[in-house]
Amino acid sequence: SPVATALVVNFIGWLIAAIALALISKGIGASTAVDGIILGLVTSFGFIGTNRIVGSFYEGRNTALMRVNAPYNLLGFMLMGVILAIWT
Repeated sequence: SPVATALVVNFIGWLIAAIALALISKGIGASTAVDGIILGLVTSFGFIGTNRIVGSFYEGRNTALMRVNAPYNLLGFMLMGVILAIWT
């Protein structure tokens, strides 16, 4: 079903992002919740935010969808950052 496929693709995407974030977290020596929050903020804005802004600009997309998805991505990266910083 299309919904199941979308959920699997979403899971795989977040898993890949978590692996990349874990490598960055370990590389910079993040070890506290505050480190994780900062890591999540920086990576979310630095990679996801800029990518979506540039993509929306060139593709002529409505920015309303980007504004809806931005908090979801930001919170997801911050949560992953906290978990990874504390865990590793």
